[in-house]
Amino acid sequence: MSKNHPQITYREFQPHPELAAFIKAYWYFNIRTQCLQPFHIVPDGCFDLLIMIKNNQIVNTEITGVWSKSITVSYSNNMEVFGIRFKPMALDHLIKVSIKDYLNSDSPFDLEELNLRGQMIIDGLNSFPQMLINYLDHHFRSKLKIAKTDTRFIHLFNQIESSSGLKTVAALSNEVGLSTRQIHRKLTNLMGIGPKDYSRIIRFEQVLKTTKHNTSDFYGYFDQSHFIRDFKAFTGNTPKEVYLGKDVRFLQFYDFESM
Repeated sequence: MSKNHPQITYREFQPHPELAAFIKAYWYFNIRTQCLQPFHIVPDGCFDLLIMIKNNQIVNTEITGVWSKSITVSYSNNMEVFGIRFKPMALDHLIKVSIKDYLNSDSPFDLEELNLRGQMIIDGLNSFPQMLINYLDHHFRSKLKIAKTDTRFIHLFNQIESSSGLKTVAALSNEVGLSTRQIHRKLTNLMGIGPKDYSRIIRFEQVLKTTKHNTSDFYGYFDQSHFIRDFKAFTGNTPKEVYLGKDVRFLQFYDFESM
């Protein structure tokens, strides 16, 4: 997906199909302005590795935890950011870090911990996107082949996602063959939040994909008041205060194609 704006470029690239349970997307962001531009990040149940680049040099790398509330970040002055949006199961298979300690926060991260080569990132960006995507796909697929895979937990996260977070913990337990205690312990150990909170995030994120132009349609919620509660909790605004498709601050949902 390629998105354009007079001062902003945002693109997403899908990983190799073998990585679909572990990586939601690779993404690239570039802002060309001297002014600080704030962006509101809406929780999506993922955590990100961020690589900040300026003047063809990596100036910072950091890893975020899962967000359970809206946060605001600001960028300016020709900053490029390349990101890897990991799904929770990546913590068991692709990357070893305790992101539960970074719930609603971030921390510096050394690319060498993933055996990623910074110069390869830069070279890949210069011939963007295919060279870089191929490099990352190959890198993470090689890690996946030597990792021990518990298909029950992969199935668990797939069920939460495919049901838009609407299945109860009890229903998930019956579906995947794990006890409710195992599910709760697994998610809190991975992310710092339990299955109910994680499912709530997934439900809201999925609903916004279809309701960003019409927030009177809140399929998946018992009533409008519950939808408004989550909308305010996860965006910092009420539905009447923001039009997601037209507000570039909400980069994940902005309609760049209409520019």
